[in-house]
Amino acid sequence: MVVHDVANALLRPQRRLPLIVAERGPFAAGGVVLVAGIVCGGVGLAATLVEPVSRIAGGVDGRHAGVILSLLLPVVLLATWLVDAWIVDAGARLMGAPSRRREYLVASGFAVPVLVGFELASLVASVLDSSGAYDAAVAVGYLRYAALAWYVVLLTLAARGIYELPLVGAMTAALLPYAAMTTVLLVVLVVLSAVYGLGGR
Repeated sequence: MVVHDVANALLRPQRRLPLIVAERGPFAAGGVVLVAGIVCGGVGLAATLVEPVSRIAGGVDGRHAGVILSLLLPVVLLATWLVDAWIVDAGARLMGAPSRRREYLVASGFAVPVLVGFELASLVASVLDSSGAYDAAVAVGYLRYAALAWYVVLLTLAARGIYELPLVGAMTAALLPYAAMTTVLLVVLVVLSAVYGLGGR
């Protein structure tokens, strides 16, 4: 069952990911990503609505933005999963590994459900925040970083196993998409700042 494979991928990645890659295809992995995105979006929407407006950056506008992002999350995760695999595969090939984008798509797709843990931690933190337990909310909020860290570990193990890269090379390849996105955001910010500066003269 797919649910069993997801659990194995999250809890026993080194042993089970190679078998999942051999048995499952990109369409199954895409289904896992889509379902995870729907769950993440629903939990994220609940967290946004529960969080007191006074604690949200931007107030009411920030809440509206959070609602929109939660609704778009399934599509965003699906698109990010596809683009990430292309970038990781390109990076691995630059390191001398053969192209194995299909295999990486499967492995990385079965890692995405760990992000549900990130959203669940956000929801619990929002509930605690709304009840006035601010210290507990902050403590639970740190669990989000644990979920993100485990996600990076899963992607690194996937890249290492599929492309047969050393640990540092696998981590570099796994993080390339996020480095690329950060670079694009920085360029956009610089361009917008320059346009704003010229417009103000």
